[in-house]
Amino acid sequence: MALIVGLAFLALLFLGAGLIGFNYLRSLNGKIVSATPSPVVLVVTQEVTLPPTAQPTVLVTLPPTDPPTSRPTSTSPPSPSPTPGLSWGSIGYSVQRRELSVATIGYSGRTAVVVVGSIQGDQTGTRDAVNALINRVNNDKNAIPAGTMFYFIPTINPDGNAANSRYNANDVDLNRNWNTDDWRSNAPVPGYTQGKAGAGGSSPFSEPETKALRDLLQRLQVADLKVIEFHSSVSSPNEIYSAGQNSDGIARIFADTLGYSIEDSWGAYTPTGEMLTWCGEQGIVAIDVVIPQKGIASLDRAFQALIAVAEY
Repeated sequence: MALIVGLAFLALLFLGAGLIGFNYLRSLNGKIVSATPSPVVLVVTQEVTLPPTAQPTVLVTLPPTDPPTSRPTSTSPPSPSPTPGLSWGSIGYSVQRRELSVATIGYSGRTAVVVVGSIQGDQTGTRDAVNALINRVNNDKNAIPAGTMFYFIPTINPDGNAANSRYNANDVDLNRNWNTDDWRSNAPVPGYTQGKAGAGGSSPFSEPETKALRDLLQRLQVADLKVIEFHSSVSSPNEIYSAGQNSDGIARIFADTLGYSIEDSWGAYTPTGEMLTWCGEQGIVAIDVVIPQKGIASLDRAFQALIAVAEY
């Protein structure tokens, strides 16, 4: 009996121990399940070659190149502006630093007409005549031929005076200071038919007045240049002198328009160094117009002659 009770006690002891072990395993199994590891993410990179960016296409159109002989070079003057304006400037200065004024009016082009006033400083009639022609041309610009520029110089001897009208401040007769074949320092002048010492200057173009006018004429000589010199006289007015055979045409225009006569000689003394003589030797078309001391009788006729000379 005691043996049976002992075996029963042992069976109960083993059964309790089994239950305790089972419960422990259950609690441990729950903790293992809840500790499941996080998934691993793999990143795979791949080298990708992109196509080059397309550049914009620029089209350039070049002008056609003409052969060197495809067309002739034009010799026509530039097209004139609608209204040529009058402007004043200077070609230089006198011995006493007075300005040698020049008025220009017209169109730049193939023809240049230079109107030179008296070298005699006291000849107000001559200066007034040139100034009147400036106003007359300026008031009738439409009459100026295309490609023609007028240059008006009222006087090249602003230092002259009534007591010494033919000479500049250096006591040189500017009409005798030009480099002609027969220039000499002791040039003949009125009252000194055999010559006056120093009247022609120390050398041709020794004076600033004659050098300034010479330089202007030489610059304009590349064009169709025509020179018209005015001076007044009480002894031989209404006369015209020509620089040479190539100047006879414009001399005839002025003579016919103004009713003047064309003369061959210069009077009682040799015009040594005369600007007109120099122009003839340089091949420049030029005339000298001798007007009465009081001025030109008909400004309209003188204007008509100027326009006709420009067109000649």
